[in-house]
Amino acid sequence: MSQMGIQRPTGVSILAILAFLGGVLGIIGFSYYTILSLFMLLISVANVFTGWGLWNLRDWSHPLALILQVISIIMSPLDLIAGSVDFGAGTIVTSMIFGWIISGIIIYYLTRPEIKEVFGVTDDFMAPLRKLKV
Repeated sequence: MSQMGIQRPTGVSILAILAFLGGVLGIIGFSYYTILSLFMLLISVANVFTGWGLWNLRDWSHPLALILQVISIIMSPLDLIAGSVDFGAGTIVTSMIFGWIISGIIIYYLTRPEIKEVFGVTDDFMAPLRKLKV
């Protein structure tokens, strides 16, 4: 449910745009060769919906954004293992660490009391997802 009359924080606007664009680029770049690629396609679609939800201050987008950041942290070592980027191991490790830092900053931002309040988040942050009828 959108929070009528509440001003969207600038940080939420930035996260919404980045999630949406990242999701769209992931969908465009989809290759069907591996199970991991299929999983990344699903993550990309989830990012598009999350970006839309954050932009419109939907209560379900907040926990979904947090979950996607945790998945990002967990998945980033797979780049190191799979060697999906052939720029050398140092570059991959640096990219992985940078990704962890960015995800950590996003998680920190989304868990700030004033941001949680915008989305109507209570201590039970999964409540909005349980209300979804998917």
